[in-house]
Amino acid sequence: MGGYPWRVGIVGARGELCGAGVLLSDRLVLTCAHVVRQGLADEPAARIGIEFVGLPGQPRGGASVMAGHWVPAREDQCGDVALLELDRPVAAAVSAPLRNISTRNKDVKVQGYPHGVRARSEWALATTVGPCGPEDEWVQLIPRSPVGPWVRRGFSGAGVLDEATGDIVGIVVAKEGSDAAYMIPMDTVAEYLSPVASLVAGDAATDPGFVTKAEQRLDEVSGDQDDTGGTSVRLAAQALSDRLRPTAPGMALNVVGPAGAERSTALAMVVSLSDPVSRRRLPAEAVSSVPSDLVLPARSVDLAIDATGQTTEQLAMRIAERIGLDSAGPGLVDRVVPAAAALFLVVDSADDAATPDSLLRDLLGPIAAAAPRGGGKLVLGSRTELLPGLAVMHVGGVSEERLDRLDKSVADATAAVRLARERHTEVAPRVTGAPSPGKLSTASAKLSIVAHGLRAADRADEAALADAERAAARLLRDARNLFDRLNALLDRRNELRRLLDAYKERTTGPLVEDPELARLYRAARDALWQAPCGLDNAQATVHRYADAVRHRRGEGRAR
Repeated sequence: MGGYPWRVGIVGARGELCGAGVLLSDRLVLTCAHVVRQGLADEPAARIGIEFVGLPGQPRGGASVMAGHWVPAREDQCGDVALLELDRPVAAAVSAPLRNISTRNKDVKVQGYPHGVRARSEWALATTVGPCGPEDEWVQLIPRSPVGPWVRRGFSGAGVLDEATGDIVGIVVAKEGSDAAYMIPMDTVAEYLSPVASLVAGDAATDPGFVTKAEQRLDEVSGDQDDTGGTSVRLAAQALSDRLRPTAPGMALNVVGPAGAERSTALAMVVSLSDPVSRRRLPAEAVSSVPSDLVLPARSVDLAIDATGQTTEQLAMRIAERIGLDSAGPGLVDRVVPAAAALFLVVDSADDAATPDSLLRDLLGPIAAAAPRGGGKLVLGSRTELLPGLAVMHVGGVSEERLDRLDKSVADATAAVRLARERHTEVAPRVTGAPSPGKLSTASAKLSIVAHGLRAADRADEAALADAERAAARLLRDARNLFDRLNALLDRRNELRRLLDAYKERTTGPLVEDPELARLYRAARDALWQAPCGLDNAQATVHRYADAVRHRRGEGRAR
């Protein structure tokens, strides 16, 4: 068969090759979970046969799923990966070249066993298209030619080989119809199977700092518009995502704003939410409530870098590694530029690089000039405008419009606190345990003073303004939550009263004169109509009465 010694076939119950896998080391094999499933059961087969297709002369071996590393497909089809451990090490094994790489328009090939035997294995030639599938975990593959073999049964688990680099960039996961197939990229595989992570070369698409910044202020962009008070982060992230939609032509954009404030946070939001790996590291509940029109399509950003302290050569190497360009040899910067012009690159803090002048002159400037023609997007974040002729978007800073938005947010939050305080006045005498709005009232008073001070200052402080915006959003949310909690307490008492009345109506005939039922009813009614009502005790007395009524009627317990 020649070459690619990492190729393996998974042996089915009847001795045929039912799928494929990747030999990662002398003991580990990567494949899809459904390939090694025990029949229709939701568990792996106890014993799995392995045929070392890429190692001619190597006899078949046996394997089992490595403990804790079988991730079956969920109902939404996420997951579906497994790590197998061979019974015996394979001395001739060569570590598979796994790489985390941009999957934009890559020519790849995969080998599968649609006929069940290695002698009739087939290579399918494909091109990566874009993210799809469950939570955008997959990347779609399309045939490079209308003729020739294509992915079908027997290909699942096969390593997807990038023909330009010779690296494995994912594994085949599923097929649909006759013209589409899918792969799970290596970054996603590594998220599910931790031992694989240490074997994958190449940096992530997003620098960790972007994810950290996004997580710190994610609550400002999640939920309904009213819930966040229209903070500057949300408005900036929305404006930025609108500018960077896939329908927008190639462009170079300079996002300008103070360091460490709304500029970097807005970039972090847009970048992290578009990267499936980064998105899984953010709080799931908050991510699920981010408006869809704020989120760019998955994997649309090929690389997001914080340039702080980095040299021109270091950034060029990062870009080269991400796109699979050989970084060895002279003239790397010049070779990177034409390839990068077709990518979606984000470089924040470009003016804080170790060599900012060289970075702009030799790398980012030429990419910015070529991006409109190459169909790519280059987004630069900086404190001041970097290059003449670049489209500019100003983010953050103190403006009259922003101070007006803060005043409205403070007014909305103050009104919500007032409603919560009024509701507390109504509920507290009626139900025990009503949470107090005292801290919210104090916070509201302090926030009003801060907002007044920011407007009165000769030069308002950007950081203090951002803090006040976040405080107003939190106060509005907390006041509304308190209002809902107070309503829930009173609703619970009223529901118990209705339940008691309903069971009282069922005490007909001889039950009307039952002394025990009368005693239990009085106890429940007294508990519910005393002020304030202790809900837990009242619920217990109502349930005792209801159980007694049902028992007398021969109906069993009420709960």
